[in-house]
Amino acid sequence: MQFYRGRVLIRVGRAGESSAIFTTLATRDTGYARLKDLNELGIAEATLGHRDVALNVEHELSSLRPRYDRGTPILLQAEIAATLGDRDRAIVLLQQALSRGVGLQQLGADIFGNANLAPLYGYPPFERMLRPDEPR
Repeated sequence: MQFYRGRVLIRVGRAGESSAIFTTLATRDTGYARLKDLNELGIAEATLGHRDVALNVEHELSSLRPRYDRGTPILLQAEIAATLGDRDRAIVLLQQALSRGVGLQQLGADIFGNANLAPLYGYPPFERMLRPDEPR
């Protein structure tokens, strides 16, 4: 329940409260839940303009090796990069995630319609990724 509360708080402009929730969750959860907690913490911190903290969270995500990840940690890093405004780096990470098995649309690890990637909407390299008939 706290996870969803934290996600909503980010979207309604209360990223500070969201950061506090995800800081707590990220220390107590494990596995896939911890990945998602760290991701949301990074997004909250990026939204608050705490670039260094968000990059530290992104680095922590890159060091995690969950079983059967299929590129999910890389996708989550791309979401933080997008929130930070690092569009080109986000695209590189998304391409890596796709090459490791993340799909354009799949439960739990998607690119198409992902609200955390909204800063990339309208960005030509991102839009090309969403059209599977064109080379990436």
